[in-house]
Amino acid sequence: MIEQRIVVLYGVSLFVSAMESCLQGQPNLRVLRANQGATDARGQINFLHPDVIIFDNGETGLGDFPGVVQLLKDNPQVLVIGLDVNSNQLTVFSSEQRAATTAADVIEAILLRAHGTHAIDNVHE
Repeated sequence: MIEQRIVVLYGVSLFVSAMESCLQGQPNLRVLRANQGATDARGQINFLHPDVIIFDNGETGLGDFPGVVQLLKDNPQVLVIGLDVNSNQLTVFSSEQRAATTAADVIEAILLRAHGTHAIDNVHE
């Protein structure tokens, strides 16, 4: 059985809809939509326990996105990906939480970068 990653799409733009169509055919992805108009979009996203959240940077600026920092605190394993169709770029936000009781802890976090593995297997175009 293929392990599925849960991908939540946030937004209603044509670009997000096109991305949904592209991702739906991937056997290792379970693609879901979060209701952008929901008053508790953050709660809805947290309930889905996503591995990845994708939003359209052009449609939904970070100020409109439901608390990226709080989402990352609630779900430190989640990758938040902002796609920008105008510049053909994506921005990946991720979180790592550590105890920081001294300045040495902060220095260590700066100097030692965590290396996550994000294997891409079974990609079908």
